[in-house]
Amino acid sequence: MEKEKAMEKEKVMEKEKAVEKERKIEKERKIEKETAKEKGTGKLSLKVYLLLIFIAAIVTTICLSGLGIYSRIVKNARERVQEGDAWLVSQLCKTTDYLSGQAENISATLAFDGDIQSILIAYEYGREGAMDLDQVRIRVNNSLFYNSRLNRALYDCVNVVLFSNEGEVIGSKEPFDQNVKISDYEWFSQVEHSYGRSLWLPMGYDANSASTARVMTIPIVRKIFSTQSGRDNTLNEIMTVGKALGYLVVYIDAEMFSDIVADDVDVYTKRFFLLDENDRIISCQRKEQVGEAFFFQKGQEGYISMDGTEYAMTEKRIQDRGWNYVCLTKRSEITREGGIVFSVCLILSLILILVFTMIGLMLSHNIGVPVKVLVDHFKQARHSNVIIRESSRITEFSNLYQSFNQTMEKIHDLANQVYENKLVHQELVLSMKESQIQALQMQINPHFLYNTLDCINWKAQMDGNREVAEMVRILGKFFRSNTENKGEFTSLKAELDNIEQYIALSKLRFGSRLCCVVDVEEELYSCQVMKLLLQPLVENSIKHGLEVENICETIRIWCSREEEDLVIVVKDTGRGMAEEELSYLRQLWDARDTEYKETKSIGLYNVMRRLYLCYREDCSLEIFSRLGEGTEIIITFPLKKTEEI
Repeated sequence: MEKEKAMEKEKVMEKEKAVEKERKIEKERKIEKETAKEKGTGKLSLKVYLLLIFIAAIVTTICLSGLGIYSRIVKNARERVQEGDAWLVSQLCKTTDYLSGQAENISATLAFDGDIQSILIAYEYGREGAMDLDQVRIRVNNSLFYNSRLNRALYDCVNVVLFSNEGEVIGSKEPFDQNVKISDYEWFSQVEHSYGRSLWLPMGYDANSASTARVMTIPIVRKIFSTQSGRDNTLNEIMTVGKALGYLVVYIDAEMFSDIVADDVDVYTKRFFLLDENDRIISCQRKEQVGEAFFFQKGQEGYISMDGTEYAMTEKRIQDRGWNYVCLTKRSEITREGGIVFSVCLILSLILILVFTMIGLMLSHNIGVPVKVLVDHFKQARHSNVIIRESSRITEFSNLYQSFNQTMEKIHDLANQVYENKLVHQELVLSMKESQIQALQMQINPHFLYNTLDCINWKAQMDGNREVAEMVRILGKFFRSNTENKGEFTSLKAELDNIEQYIALSKLRFGSRLCCVVDVEEELYSCQVMKLLLQPLVENSIKHGLEVENICETIRIWCSREEEDLVIVVKDTGRGMAEEELSYLRQLWDARDTEYKETKSIGLYNVMRRLYLCYREDCSLEIFSRLGEGTEIIITFPLKKTEEI
């Protein structure tokens, strides 16, 4: 009988071996198919992978460093160019101011000229019939002609026109329309109230004279006041000092300012423009642009675009003129040095790519051959027990070969034990199931605690001790709310309910000495907060207040929304704390990102640590306190709704 059982057992084992062999062969076929698919998916070889890593590392490093150097050089070049342009523009402004000052001197010389003053005084305030308009025109024209012969600056003026107080033309250096009145000009109201100051008018053409109609001029106008009495010294003429005599208009040729900058000064990289108050070009390097409007478009990085070219603009306003001097420098000139550096970096990257490609090929050969040996032997190990007999000059691969041989020997030994272990496996499974059942029976079920509390509550009610029964009921509800909610987060409503239960338990001890006020809008009830966020803070208020001194204390909890953050304030009217203790607690918050450490404020530090782990730098916890006045804690963290948890 025993021999027959042994023979049947051997037959069963042979059948199991045959089935296991078929399964092994089928598994190897599946592996070969998967390997063939992987080869067909175009995966990278070790050689190509190493080359790509080297090239990517080189290109990334050089590009980032090149861009950094390029931006720094361009920034320095721009600052240097703008500093030089500012100095150059200031010098050009001084020259322009000097030339315009000469033009103003012409206006002042004529306005205070003795002959002209005497003529105007005699005409405006002299004896009746002393001098008519035609006589005045003759004398004024003669005076202007005479002064032009002696004054080169006056001679270069395009025209000079004198108007009477009534606005009539009473004299001009060049022929001028006698029917024109000064009140016909749109700028007359400005001159009328100028109190003798010279006014620079916008540049343009004046069609009332042949000389000004074909020449771009800049008019200077001023109101003339008397500074002397007439030659006849009549009573009327003596009393005219300080009275208005008429108006003077001097037409300055815009060419006067055209030679401030020579045509060949940095003509390829810089452009200069002198603009009037209406942004019309008074002077520039291209003469054909004089009189045109100065137009540009704002570009990126503080540059401007004009005529399809980008420039860096430097400008300075000329005081008391309303003019503006502008210097433009081509952006290509500023970035030229940076472009050279970038080209050098590009060439250097190409050289390094070639060098590291050669290094990568060498490394891939030294690493790829041992790896191929391992791959070939792993494939052979599917069918039989193999041993790697090759050696490698690389220590790590030699160790891998030894580990492979040792592993194959162990696998061969373990394969012989597989069939014996199958019989033992069934018994182990049954044994493990029994152990699991015993372990489950030994686990503590939280419902046992709840049932026990219910029994105590029932017993207290039976004995008529309602205070103990109420305390046990609230305690059971408090434990359930803390254990049944899984996870780290809960709703603000649930957290506040938990606080109310805790306050109810504490009131059973402290009675009317403890008061808690909760001020929260209902729309915030669904906000997500950490579990047990507020309970440690409330517990600290009670522990360090009511438990220490026989005082009354009010705890106020206030919540609000500030943009995308939720702000929670816990404030009490307890004992407060000294400055040293307050500094210690603030230092705990400053050290929240360090590893957990032991502290005398376990509850508060636990809240700080969990806040930091959940929200990192997006949260804050501020503590304010004064000894004898109470403590206030303000917590801020990102606002999320409970449905987002």
